[in-house]
Amino acid sequence: MIIQRHTTAVVKIFIFWIFVSLFCASKQDCVWYGVCNTDALNHNQYCSYNGTPKEMPEDGLKLLTERCSFLLQAEEKKFCCDVDQVKILNENIKLAAAILERCPSCMTNLARHICELTCSPNQSKFSRAAATKTNDEGDLYVTSLDLHVTEEYINRTYKSCSQVSVPQTGQLALDLMCGAYPASRCSPTKWFNYMGDANNIYVPFQITYIQHSTNSTKNGITPINPKTTPCNESVNELIFTHNKARKIWIFN
Repeated sequence: MIIQRHTTAVVKIFIFWIFVSLFCASKQDCVWYGVCNTDALNHNQYCSYNGTPKEMPEDGLKLLTERCSFLLQAEEKKFCCDVDQVKILNENIKLAAAILERCPSCMTNLARHICELTCSPNQSKFSRAAATKTNDEGDLYVTSLDLHVTEEYINRTYKSCSQVSVPQTGQLALDLMCGAYPASRCSPTKWFNYMGDANNIYVPFQITYIQHSTNSTKNGITPINPKTTPCNESVNELIFTHNKARKIWIFN
């Protein structure tokens, strides 16, 4: 009888650890991590990765404060990106800032989802790797990404940027940033579709924006709905440096 009870207990423990192992194995917070490919146009493309976020070293955390400080507000130190990806992220945002930074709110609104899609520790909640390829070393890298966002975020970001002008020419920024459409015929959907179009020479891989009317969860997907700020309001962020918070004005 004692032997039987002991055997039953061992079986229960064994089954318990099987469930724990399966749960850990199924925890897939990221869709990529690190750089695995550079294409003919010198675009960097990211390694397919369906594991958990990894610790960001101090130099990477410092780089994140440049454009993605909101990601550090919870003193988060694990992300689905490495230092190289943060460097690329900052450079890409600078390209847009050259045209849009006249309106800090516009630039901040746009940068928020770029930071989220690149580094969020919860990428798999709102994005999926739609297509991958294999590099010469046999590593998979993402060539197409499905990104789920709310209509609210896209509409508000577009509104905050729609009247930004380019000082050098006086024309609206969206005359240069909406593909075949001038600013007068651009729209939130057209703008974001162009920014994610792989035929755009500035886009490293296809980003398909899938819009949701609400930010509710459906079929395991919760679309991102970053905070937006109207263009007539000042932008302020909390930036964490060495675990101490200090308020600063950014993009000014």
